[in-house]
Formats: sequence, structure tokens, C-alpha cells
Amino acid sequence: MKTKKRKDWKTLATNIASSLIRISVAVLIVALIYKFTEYAYDFGYRIFAEEPMTEGSGITVTVSYMEDDSIRDLGQKLYDQGLIRDVNLFYFQEQFSNYHDMLQPGVYELNTSMTVEEMLAVISEGMAETIIPIDEMYEEDDSSDSTEDYSDGGSESSEDDSEE
Repeated sequence: MKTKKRKDWKTLATNIASSLIRISVAVLIVALIYKFTEYAYDFGYRIFAEEPMTEGSGITVTVSYMEDDSIRDLGQKLYDQGLIRDVNLFYFQEQFSNYHDMLQPGVYELNTSMTVEEMLAVISEGMAETIIPIDEMYEEDDSSDSTEDYSDGGSESSEDDSEE
């Protein structure tokens, strides 16, 4: 009879331990789901309602966006300049904005008091002037303008001749 009581206690202890482990795992899973849901909601909310980096007048920063830059490259530039808080968030903000696939290459003056939507609006409008790559600026021009004479003696020598 003693062995049967011990076996009953042993089975009861095992069942209690097993139940506690199952309850602990269930609580852990619920906590992880809650944290993930909270993070996902916050991330989704920030896509559409992210506040500017600064209030008031802010700081104006120059940012360049080249034709071969990806949205993540642009996001990294904005992050490095202190214009946004999160590169991944910026990627999704651009994807869900009215300016998706409308960004124009150029050099832009953006301010830390601007929202991402305002920055995307500026970058989608494009620049008034075209950006010329620096190597093209210094290429030799083969037009007729390159044959002009820029010597100093042209008009002054004719004045000297008239004085004599």
C-alpha cells in the first residue's frame, strides 16, 4: 500500500509540474504576441502619423538624391542628416504615400521641422535646374565657342595706336 501512495504522490507531482510548465509556456506566448502586436501597431501608426524631428523652425539640411539611389539609400541619407528617426519606417512611409515612385533626382534643402510627407512632396517636385554630373562639367567642349580669343591685347592696343 505504501508504494501505491508514493506512486500517487509522484504522479500528482508530475502532473502539477507539467501543468505549471504548460501554463508558463502559454503565458510566455501570450506575452510575446502582446509585445509583437504592440510593436506592429506602433510601427503602423508611425507610418502615417510620425512627428517631425524638431518643433519650431528646425535646422535646414542639404540632401542629394541621385537617380540610382534606392528609397533605402535616400532614407539612410535622411537618417544620417537627422531628418528621420528610422530608415525602415521611411521606406514604408514612401511606399504608402501619395508620392510613391514620383521622387525626382536632385539636391534638396530639407528642414528637421518637416514631416516625412512634406519631405517627399519636395523631393517629388524635382529641382528647377538639372544636375550635371561633375565629370560632364569639365569635359572639353567641341563647339565654336572654344575658339574665342581671350587675350588682353585686343582693345587696348587699338587705343594705344590712336594716341600716337
